[in-house]
Order: sequence, then structure tokens, then C-alpha cells
Amino acid sequence: MRVTYAPWYDASYWNEGLVARFNAPGQLKVLGRGALRYYAVFINSPIGMATVVSFLVLLIYSGRSLWVWITGVGLWSVLLPALAAFGLYALVHAETRYLGAFVVITWLVLFSGIRLRREHASTRLMSSVVLAMAAACMVVIIAKSIEAAYGVGRASEVKTRRRLRTGGSLMDWRAWECSSVIRSAS
Repeated sequence: MRVTYAPWYDASYWNEGLVARFNAPGQLKVLGRGALRYYAVFINSPIGMATVVSFLVLLIYSGRSLWVWITGVGLWSVLLPALAAFGLYALVHAETRYLGAFVVITWLVLFSGIRLRREHASTRLMSSVVLAMAAACMVVIIAKSIEAAYGVGRASEVKTRRRLRTGGSLMDWRAWECSSVIRSAS
């Protein structure tokens, strides 16, 4: 057969007699990894934490009960496919690049249930929340850009320390300083 990858060419031929088996401990391990990935996306990142805090601040300031907020969210039909996608990815392999659209949909639906009173303080609070979220996003984007542009980070820090011990240059020292500042900020 002259094909690039034979198992893709005729899957029925190459997988004949294959028996699928359920591996509960392996599946639990994958679910645990998925839960850690979701924790990293929703809570353990500067943008995720800013979004959670913004959501809670607006929800608390609205002064309405949780039940009123739940009934105010009218887009459950949009949220359910996003939650289903989270569940399906958790069963197989959850990666941040696959989850981005579903994270945005989830937060948009959750924020849609918040209703603020029509007053000047609400407008100021909303402006402050939007400004804080934009600042958190910009800090992360700038830090990641500097890290990518100058090649600083955890992997290059080890090399830089080695160079400094063996008589490296001042430029190496500045790169090391920059990486420690970026790491402490993110």
C-alpha cells in the first residue's frame, strides 16, 4: 500500500479483532487530570481569578438572592452544550486550547444573569470591574510576550544560572532578573 499512514487508510482492516476494554483506574486518572486543567483555567490563572472575582463582586453588589440569579440566566440552552463539552474533554484529554471557546460561553451565560440597579454607583462599579479585568488580561499578555520575545522563563533560567556561575555576561544576568520578575507577576 502506498499511503502516508496505512492505519488511517483502511481502519477496518487494521483494527480487525480489536477489543475495547474499560479501565476504571486509568479513566479516573484522566478525569483527575481534566479536573486539574479546569482548575488551572477557571481559578489558578490571573485572568480566571479576575473573572471569578469580578463575577462575585457584581453578583454580591446586585443584592439579589442566588435563586433570582439562576432564574435570570435565560441562556441555559447555550450553557448546556458548553458544559457537555467540558465533560467530554475531561473523559478523553482536556487541553486549554480546546477549552477556550467553551470557557467564554460559560462566563458570558453566567454573567448574563446579573442585573444591577440603574444608579450611578452601578455604572462606576461596572466600569471598575471591566477596567480590572482588562488590566489583568494586559498584564498576562505582556508577561507572556516578554517571556517569548526574550527567551526568559523557567527553562532558560537554569541555563542562565549555569552561565553566571561559569562567568557569564551581564546580559545573561538581566535576562535572569527579567524572568524572576515575570514569574513572580504571573
